[in-house]
Amino acid sequence: MALEEQNRADVDVFKKERYHAPEQWYAQAGEPFSPQTNYAVGGNTKIYAASLMRMRDRDFTAVPHQEGMAPEWPFQYADLEPYYTAAEQLYQVHGDAQNDPTEPPHSSDYPYPAIAHEPLMQPLVEAIAQQDLHPTSLPLSLTRQEDDPTGDS
Repeated sequence: MALEEQNRADVDVFKKERYHAPEQWYAQAGEPFSPQTNYAVGGNTKIYAASLMRMRDRDFTAVPHQEGMAPEWPFQYADLEPYYTAAEQLYQVHGDAQNDPTEPPHSSDYPYPAIAHEPLMQPLVEAIAQQDLHPTSLPLSLTRQEDDPTGDS
């Protein structure tokens, strides 16, 4: 069973506070605030959506600044690549490694296909692409039962 749209739609989750925690917490000065956590069946860790982008090769190199040099990392992207791949399997990432010209090398593709752009956004994506630019879907991890091989979602 797929996760219903209302379970991940911004309006339902944030404006209608579909899974908003009923608690009220207090700051050190005694001012009340909401903890900004969401509760649902299975607890608040069962609802998850995140963009999980890989760092690029150039992110590991030295960078000159006006005040001096930010040093090179003691390892490179290639050293982390197997860990990125394992994490993408664990987090069931949806993406397309071939569609982004800045995407670094992958030892395997994302485990699930990219999430399509929303219909309202698709004309904008097409207009940007016509200007010789490369809009692409972000690699996303979503809580969806159909993607969970264990059926535990």
